[in-house]
Amino acid sequence: MHAFDIEIGYTPELDDNLDIRLFAGARGLHAANDIFVTEDKLGGEFDESTLIESNYFGIGPRVGMDIANRFADSPFGISGSFAGAVIFGNSSQTITTDTSGGPTSTEIDDNRTVVNLEASIGLDYHFTEQASFTIGYRGEHFGNVSNVPGGEPESFTSHGPFVKAALSF
Repeated sequence: MHAFDIEIGYTPELDDNLDIRLFAGARGLHAANDIFVTEDKLGGEFDESTLIESNYFGIGPRVGMDIANRFADSPFGISGSFAGAVIFGNSSQTITTDTSGGPTSTEIDDNRTVVNLEASIGLDYHFTEQASFTIGYRGEHFGNVSNVPGGEPESFTSHGPFVKAALSF
C-alpha cells in the first residue's frame, strides 16, 4: 500500500511553547494484493489453481491537525497528530483459474470509497527552534480497501513505533 499527500497548513500564533497546525489537502492511494491458491483434485490426476490480482487507485480530500507542546526552558516536548481522508477510486480484480481444461480469466471493476484515519503521539527533542527529532507511536486505518471477489470489502490497520526528523523554515 502506498499513500501520497499534498497539503497546505496554517499555524496560528499561540503560546511560545504550544504549536497547532491545521492542514488540508489531498491523499492519493494505491493498494495491491495478490492471492494464489492451488488445490489437488482426484489424488493428483489434475490440479486447479486460482490467482486473484487486486488493485485500487484513488484520490480524495484529507484534513488534520498537528499539536506540539515544548516543555518550558527544556529541549523536550510532546506532540501528536490526527487526520482523516475520504478517498474515491477504482478497484479492479483479475481472477485467473487454471484447470485441466486450460486457464480462464474474469475481470471485475467497481468504484470504491476508502475512509482513512490516522493518529500519532511522540516525545520530541528540539535541537534548535527550527530542528527537532521525534520518537513515538503511530496508527493508521484504511476502511473498505481490500477486495475479495464475491466477498465483503475488508479493512487494513497498521500501527507501531516511528521516528521523525523535522526542519521548519
